[in-house]
Amino acid sequence: MARTISASVGINGVNRPADVRNIQQLLNQVQAPNGGPTPPLIVDEKCGPLTKKAIQNFQLRNFGWSIADGRIDPNGPTLAKLNEYEQASLPPPEPAVTEFSIQRLGFTDTFSGHPNERFFRVWDFWNVRVAVYWLRRQGEGYQSSTPSQLLATPLAPRSRFRTAQPHRLACLNFACEYFSRSDAAGKVTSEFTIYTHPAKTVIPMQHHLNIVGPNLASNLVGEFTFVEFLIPY
Repeated sequence: MARTISASVGINGVNRPADVRNIQQLLNQVQAPNGGPTPPLIVDEKCGPLTKKAIQNFQLRNFGWSIADGRIDPNGPTLAKLNEYEQASLPPPEPAVTEFSIQRLGFTDTFSGHPNERFFRVWDFWNVRVAVYWLRRQGEGYQSSTPSQLLATPLAPRSRFRTAQPHRLACLNFACEYFSRSDAAGKVTSEFTIYTHPAKTVIPMQHHLNIVGPNLASNLVGEFTFVEFLIPY
């Protein structure tokens, strides 16, 4: 499905955060010879000088000076072209399923909650697909190269989970919470809750937020955000 924006993005644009995020993600999926940014943009929902320059460079490469005004409008040719590139780069849509597995990407089985420590692999074994997701907190961004760098790190054991209704692998973008607690003996357990519809999905996890001492708890609340497919996995 083609992406949409609610208002203009870029030079003299309205630049609503969700719209800017969409454009930054779309631009990052374009290869450099086709006008994609090098290095990739940081997906921070802010339309700063680098994002505006990336928009204009993409327009120049694909349309020439005639419409290279550095702004993308909801129904304009620049957004349509970006959607063409995205659709060409994506695998064909897979059937929706209810069974998945997940593991956090990270060096250790405890983590502080830093943005770069909140990437996850999610598997759909029925369709032989795997994707990278990120636990995004409001106002944060990530460097697009980070997921690929983290693929070489040691991984937690996979946790299997089922959703109440079928979902496609790239469509698990729901509110979420990662929660860790310690008992009276100081043993830590964790669970990841994804607020899928119509019922939430609670997943026991093997990696834990840093907790020092008994009877303590820590959590991270945000949005489970699709980053990219991995082929092969």
